[in-house]
Amino acid sequence: MNVGKILERVAPVCDGFGSVPRDYRPLFDPIDYVVFKGLAAHGEVKSTTFLGVKTGGGALTPRQRQIRAGVEAEVELFCLTDLMLAYRAKPAVAWLDRLEADEDHQQRAEDRFAEDEQRIREVAKEGGRQALPDLLREAEPVFACRGYFAHDVKPLFDPVDYIVFDGMNASSAVKRVVLFDGPALGHARERVQRSVQRALEAGNCKWRTVQMGKDGRIQGDRGSEDPR
Repeated sequence: MNVGKILERVAPVCDGFGSVPRDYRPLFDPIDYVVFKGLAAHGEVKSTTFLGVKTGGGALTPRQRQIRAGVEAEVELFCLTDLMLAYRAKPAVAWLDRLEADEDHQQRAEDRFAEDEQRIREVAKEGGRQALPDLLREAEPVFACRGYFAHDVKPLFDPVDYIVFDGMNASSAVKRVVLFDGPALGHARERVQRSVQRALEAGNCKWRTVQMGKDGRIQGDRGSEDPR
């Protein structure tokens, strides 16, 4: 049993992390978490943190060091509404249109049944994870037209659809990190997108490395107060 791996996965519920667990979005590969501080409590993102959790004095992997450099270089939010495409004929309904329509339906259901919000979100996320291989195959042209390599894309679904570590697999360095989201079909989603944009423009984005002992206690916290 790898105790370190287990601790990395339960780290958000340990004391001393500074954000509520519902603000954490797990990736585990190539980094452990993306933290959208303020999202759970206020429905808006105040800051974004890219978090690596290490146990037993472990160091960042070469890929994680690349991502840390990319975070320090540039982090941006890209919404598909920023991209204008011309068609000779009315385009067919694309995968992202279907996905956003489903999310809009989900949002309306959450408004009607506020007490079931967390359960509905978890059901939607699990469905998205199961559909991910097909979605990524269909999405590849969308990423390619922006110059992104599909293997650099990781799914988040909430509060944005994807995170792109630009250059992670196609080159020797991560040039930037992109939070990639579709058009906001509901007020709540638009509010989140705008809050993420404001946080990034204000420079409220950073890399954080947390060292944990095998007893679950934080032994060191590097970069938690550094600006991006």
